[in-house]
Parts: sequence; C-alpha cells; structure tokens
Amino acid sequence: MSYVIRQEMCSCCHRCRVLCPNGAITFKGTKYWIDPDKCVECGICEKNCHNAAIILPGAPVRAPELHEVEDTTCDVAVVGAGGSGLIAAVRLAQAGLSVVVLEKNREAGGNTWYAGGFHGHYSRYLKEAGEPDRRDETVAWIMEHTKGLLDGDLVHNAIYASADMMDFLIDHCDCAEDFTLGDTPFGGKGFRFQNRTGTKYKRIDASIGPGGMGSYIIEKLMGQCEKLQIPVRTSCAAEELRTTPGGAVCGVLARDPGGAVEIHCKAVVMAAGSYSHNPEYQNKANPRVMECKDPAHLFSIPTCTGDGITMSEKIGAEIDWEHAKAMLIGPAHHPFGFAAVCITRENEVVLVNRDGKRWASEVDNTMSLREVILDQPDRICWAILDQGTLDYLAERLMHSSRMDGEHAEIISHYQEEVDAEAKMDTPVKKADTLEELANLMGVPAAEFAAEIRNYNRMCEQGCDTQFGKPAEFLHPMTQPPYYAFYEKMFQENAAGGIKTDAETRVLDQNGKVIPGLFAVGDNAAGLMLGTGIYAETLEREMSMFTWALTSGYMAAGAVINDLK
Repeated sequence: MSYVIRQEMCSCCHRCRVLCPNGAITFKGTKYWIDPDKCVECGICEKNCHNAAIILPGAPVRAPELHEVEDTTCDVAVVGAGGSGLIAAVRLAQAGLSVVVLEKNREAGGNTWYAGGFHGHYSRYLKEAGEPDRRDETVAWIMEHTKGLLDGDLVHNAIYASADMMDFLIDHCDCAEDFTLGDTPFGGKGFRFQNRTGTKYKRIDASIGPGGMGSYIIEKLMGQCEKLQIPVRTSCAAEELRTTPGGAVCGVLARDPGGAVEIHCKAVVMAAGSYSHNPEYQNKANPRVMECKDPAHLFSIPTCTGDGITMSEKIGAEIDWEHAKAMLIGPAHHPFGFAAVCITRENEVVLVNRDGKRWASEVDNTMSLREVILDQPDRICWAILDQGTLDYLAERLMHSSRMDGEHAEIISHYQEEVDAEAKMDTPVKKADTLEELANLMGVPAAEFAAEIRNYNRMCEQGCDTQFGKPAEFLHPMTQPPYYAFYEKMFQENAAGGIKTDAETRVLDQNGKVIPGLFAVGDNAAGLMLGTGIYAETLEREMSMFTWALTSGYMAAGAVINDLK
C-alpha cells in the first residue's frame, strides 16, 4: 500500500516531489499523485506536507487522548499562526502580556509559509543611509490612484507601521543579518532579502515556498515564540468567540483532538486566514471563481475556510463582502514547472483556445487577460512556442534584472523541465508538426495549423491585424519541435471580510467598535476595494504578505494601548 495525496488538500508546493527519494511523485492531471509502483512507504512526503494532505491508507490511527474541557487564562488569544498572528503574538509577549496562539492546521505558518516578499516603507535603517522619507508621498499616491475610495487613515497607519514592522523584525526577531539595503524595482533604496541565517530549502519553483521570505519569517517568529514561551497550539481550531453581557470579547472556545478548550482572555486577535476553501464565501465575493470547468488552482492552504469571518459575524461584526477580494489570475501554467510558468508569461507566446484559435493580444497575459479568458471555452487555453522562441525567451529571462539568482538557476534547467512535463498527461504537449501538436492538444488540427501560419505571416509583415499585438513582440513559430503549455486560472488567496477601524479594531454592524476584538491579515477587510479593483496599484505598495505582517504588528499595538 502506497501513500496517497488527498488532492483537494494539495497546494502543489512541490515539497513532496522534491524530497521523494524514489521519484514516485508526479503530476496526474493538474494535481500531484504518488505512483504506487515506485512508493516505498518511507513517509518522508507525509512528514513534510504543510497541508497534511498525504496519508497512508490502512495505517493504524492513534486515538487521541480525550480530556475534560480545558480552561486556560491569558491576556490575549491569537487565532491563527500565520505571519499576521505570530508577529502580533511576539510583539504582545515582548510588551509583557501573556499570549496563547491557536492554529487549526497541524503546524504553524498558514499561507505565509508559501509567501514571497513584502515591502518595508522606510525605517530608521533607510534614514541612516540618507534615503528620503517618502511615506507621505506613498500614502498620497495610493489615495490618488484608488480615487480616494480607501480609508485614508488606515492607509496612512499601514504605510507607517510597515516601517516600524521592518525595524521590529530586525531588532527583535533575529533578522538583522538577513536584510541589506539595495535598489528596488520601483526606484530608490529598499530592503533586499539575503537569507544568510534561515533554512535553505531546496525547491523547483521560486513562486511558492517553503524557501522564500514567508517560510523564513515564520521560522524566525516561531523561534521568538519559543524564546518567549508563547504556547502555539497547533491542531487546535477556534470555534466560537465568548462575549460578556455587555458585548465585549472575553474568550475563545476551541477544540483539539482530545476535546474542548476554553481560553479566557481580555482581547482576541483574529488572524484566521482567508476563505479560499469556502465555496459559499467565494461565491459572495466573486461568483465566477467557482464556474471554471477545470477548477482554478488555489494556492491557499486547505484550512483557509473563513473561520474568522464566521466567528466574528456570529457576534455582530460587520462583514464587508462588497470589497472582499477573490480574484482569479491567469491564464498561467500553474501549478506546473516554474521555468515554463515564467516563459509562458512573456509577450511573444501565442495563446489559443479549445478551438485552436487566438483570442486576444498576449501582452501582459497573466494580468491583462484575466477577465477576457472567462469568456473562452472551459476557461483554459494553450500557450504555443516553437523551439527557437522557447530558447530565446529562456535565455532572456536568465539574464533579466527581474530574476534573482534562485529564479535564474531554476530557469536555466528549462529544457529538462519542459521535456519531463511533455511525458506527463497534461502540462506540456510536444510535436514536430503543428497538426500533430493540435491532435495532442485535442483541438481541430486544420484550424489550429492555419491560425499559427496566419500568425507567422503577420509576424513577417510586422503587423498583428487580429488583436494589435505590438510588432516588437511578434515572433514567428517556425522552428520545430513545437510546444503547447496548458494554461488555467489560479488564485493566490481570497481575502477580506471583517470590517475594522484604522487601527484594526473590529466594527459591528452599526459601525461601533466591538471591545476586545481585532482583525488582521486575510480575514480583515483591510486595504481592499473588491475583486480586481485597483489590484495592481495596491499590490505594488501593500501586497497581501505586507498587509499580513503590518496589520498583525498594528493590532498588537492597538491591544497594548487598549489594555493599558
């Protein structure tokens, strides 16, 4: 009997595949699968799965030790051990408050475990380097480019707190050796992540961890929790908020495998994560997410079911579905190989639908086409490349300033990755003729071949008369073998919901603060305006990872002030 991946729980972080000593893990369709003929039941994959998605059928299950209702008292309960919850817990404990952290998953990290990088807007380190303080300019820029729709006080507080949060990580969380000053993509100096002291995870995809800044931050914060003796209770799911007769939050009912746990406290920081795996909430935020024939790939961990929203709404919190963000992105080659994901995002590819026809200009295809593809058959497409264009794009990316050393190293093995995926059933099709490629893709051969040949003629003429792609990106597909890369929609997270004031205090349906309750990270309304509304503007200055850490840091400050 081999191990089995429960595919509905798999984020495709590639960790199991990287660690498998027998090469037993590969893609079947669009999810990972364990080949029973190669599995030797070593258990390495099961032990290292962040999502607890891997099981050994028939293995004896150890019954939990049942206990009576367990009572615990502390100053603050933090629900969720992702980045937002852990940074709040550490700051609170360093201020002298007793803290208990509750985590539904079997290990800490949440979605932060898979996250990339965050923005630190100024700090005393930049000040010492002589860099100008542009935080007020950043606030003004955000408000201008979002048409003043955001809460200006919250924007101001978040931008300023992001600088304080950065100093906090460096001064109080053993991160001093892992960040240096360097050039940022948007001009000026900023923090560059070096990871001199963190765990060096081997990975084949630089877009999802562990191995990026997210897993690094989680491990640093967990180290602080151990140092400060903060209990982080994993496999202990919060179920209900307790309130006083006057409506103030005074505790949390949770449940571990052995039974109920009552946490008595003065404040609760709700950091329970997104609602990506809650179809009801996804539909409220964006009904189109659940319509895809091939379901959109969800990068969020399976325990992200919107529990924070459910618990908060039950005691009267305002839930802002109008501005929640459940954005579909794509088309993209996720969740497959990183080199192909990057290459097929380039403007020179040709995108065809299920009918073998081009359907849009391919410029900035992952973002600019996310609405257009929703009208295409089955909402999937194929990215077409010939060998010459594949080699050209890979070489250009390897030497691009957009790619750091890790990215470039992974892309340098592009041909090996692509050839391996061409042997699987879905990710890549490879053929010596356009007609043969069409048959492998399952699209009409004559129509597809005619479409590509017409595209090649437009390339020769330097004019895309179909969709107006700029001439600089017109690259003919004439050098076999030809490749077709499977492309579908994906979602990084579904975020938003709990309405707060500018300092993360939760508001009720009358706009009044619910005493003792604070919401941060993905389950807070935060700096969102709705699915896709000014998404690029907000991502540029306050990514979801940045918001997670910054809001957790802000909430800790608000709790400290309120309890004092």
